Amino acid sequence: MKKLNFKSLTADLVAVALRFHIVLVFVFGLAIMAFLEINDKKFEPEFNVWSYFILSVFVSFSLSLLLDNIRNIWLRLPVFVIPLALVALYCFKLFNHKVEWEMMQYGALIFSIFLSFYFVLYFRKNSDHSFWIFAETISREFVITLIYTSIFQSGLSLAIYAVDMLFDVKIANEVYGNVAVFCYLIVAPIYYLMNIPPKEKLYETTPDYGKFLKILGLYVFLPVLGIYLVILYFYLFKIIIRWELPNGWVTTLVSVLALGGYLAKFLLFPLTENKIVIFLNRYFSLLLLPLIVLMTIGLARRISDYGLSINRLYVLVFNVWLYGVSIYLLLTQSKHLRWLVVSFAAVLFIVSIGPWSVFAVTKRAIEGEVTSLLVENKLFINDKLIENKDNKMAVSDTVAVQLSDKIHYYYNTYGEQNWRTTFQYKQKDIGAYEITEYLGLNTSKTSLFKSKYIYANLSENRVVDINDYSLMLAKLEMGDKDSLIFKNKDYKVEVVKNQIHIVNLKKNTLTAFPLQKIVSELYLNDENETANNKLLMQKKGECLLIINSISADCKSSTNYEIRELNFSVFIK
Repeated sequence: MKKLNFKSLTADLVAVALRFHIVLVFVFGLAIMAFLEINDKKFEPEFNVWSYFILSVFVSFSLSLLLDNIRNIWLRLPVFVIPLALVALYCFKLFNHKVEWEMMQYGALIFSIFLSFYFVLYFRKNSDHSFWIFAETISREFVITLIYTSIFQSGLSLAIYAVDMLFDVKIANEVYGNVAVFCYLIVAPIYYLMNIPPKEKLYETTPDYGKFLKILGLYVFLPVLGIYLVILYFYLFKIIIRWELPNGWVTTLVSVLALGGYLAKFLLFPLTENKIVIFLNRYFSLLLLPLIVLMTIGLARRISDYGLSINRLYVLVFNVWLYGVSIYLLLTQSKHLRWLVVSFAAVLFIVSIGPWSVFAVTKRAIEGEVTSLLVENKLFINDKLIENKDNKMAVSDTVAVQLSDKIHYYYNTYGEQNWRTTFQYKQKDIGAYEITEYLGLNTSKTSLFKSKYIYANLSENRVVDINDYSLMLAKLEMGDKDSLIFKNKDYKVEVVKNQIHIVNLKKNTLTAFPLQKIVSELYLNDENETANNKLLMQKKGECLLIINSISADCKSSTNYEIRELNFSVFIK
């Protein structure tokens, strides 16, 4: 880490500008947009613009490092222009942030490009020590930059708050946001880039190995890994003796053990003469292999019980990767750790794009399963869904549960347009609940569902247009036994049979908001924040209902008891 020397500060800034000028363009672009977002209420850029700048920061940083090895000016230009043009094509033409699977794909791409920072310079032979030194340096500098920046930002914010309190200056909340943007999107990137090893030090082979990493690796990571290893081997012996299938949750433990072991190998890489490190390098992969087999069996059981999903397919790919790297490390005795990072980033990138991606494979699998179940139960004839609200076509409870779960997952993950296109759905009102209701799947017996407690709250910083409304009934609450929530001479609000009733006493009119749809959606899919926000904000007649939070005890998606309800009502 460089010491801050004001005499050389100008030279360091110039060096950063020359080496990472494209990175700074995108970082400062993000900073400018963040300042405008905080201070200009009319500034509302599309999310695709944000996504382009964020992804371009990662791509341009990786390319800037790559260019340290490219001197040909005619080659340097296309190396930058072509990838950034592809990023623009992806973000503005192919990426839809409103669809869950595309957000997952975006996150996977960012993570794979982030990993490329570590190895993009180190494909040459015998560069393992240089790779370790560079990876350790940029990781350490990132943590240090984050700590320094957080202290700096906290100190400035506290000073501003002190001025506000002591001198009654009435400082706007936006000032604190501006300070945070200045610290994290201007000061932090510049400081971090100043501490990236210069070109002439990229291939050093003598590590500056500190006591902190040795203690962290030998006396923190290894004992914890040993405990994990013992627990998992005892569990392995247990299921062999009892001849039973492993719990699906074992995949998480094996994954943590594997990643922890590889991280320990990385932390202890320079200690080639240490007996414990020698043992770790020789035998950890061998000890891990039976547990990877256990992970495979547990994952197969989970897929068999619950079906295919994007997350499970990612874990399956990770499981296959573990086989490959474990055998590789066993054969090489962990001498070439950089290939762990290279292979992981490459596999993650490859399985996240194209028709072979986990997203496309899962989509085709679920479409096939849903289509088969619909055809078997005469709900999909001649490529057209059959309305079954009157339940003329009896659907067994088991099939209803299977179909309902898969439809909710498909709709919430792949979006409305995919559902309409694939299943020729022509109804105007659409949502996972409306689809299952249309097919007559919401009347299955409660014994097939597991009891579940649900809770959801409206996410912060929501913008709601209330221009058409003249009255607000705020922060209305219902407890366990409440029926009447609010009453004055004009309006009455009560909860009757799991419906919110808003009665206009002057006009003698009733507006009812059923909670059934909301609870059913949350019961079957309570992790999609975008879908939850849409559920919790509803309009009907002269009323706008905003549910701030809701909780319920559910025996099924249709058998439940509201425990807590906090909402506001806007009335025209």
